Amino acid sequence: MSKLPRRKAPAHAGHFTSHSWRSIGHQFGRAIHDQPSIGWMGQHDLSVELWRVVKHWDFESAASAVEAAASHLPVLITWTNPFMDKVEVHTGYAIVEYVAMSPASDPRLRLRYSGFCHYVYASQVRTIEQVGVTATYESAPAS
Repeated sequence: MSKLPRRKAPAHAGHFTSHSWRSIGHQFGRAIHDQPSIGWMGQHDLSVELWRVVKHWDFESAASAVEAAASHLPVLITWTNPFMDKVEVHTGYAIVEYVAMSPASDPRLRLRYSGFCHYVYASQVRTIEQVGVTATYESAPAS
């Protein structure tokens, strides 16, 4: 499976829409029942704000987190968990139920996989990648 190209950091500083984390109650995702539909431009604006808060993420990770919360499609995510004097590293496919921009210093992602849910702080997340489909072409077998 080939990796999808990483998105570059946005060059413009302005918002496309009036949507901000504050305007939507600091939470975004399909798991929030009264969540307004904000479209891709609003998702971009939320992604930029999230990317600016979480300093160790690239823009692709921030955008993937927001888009995954909107679509409920799985992402490939790697996060860490302190364990005694070591660090557990978890990698797997998960659904981001929602992103909570609280606390503002360390946003949280609500992950769902294998029948249970839990929070992961952005400081624990190493990478988030959207799942993609690749196509190859082969000669058809002789019939």
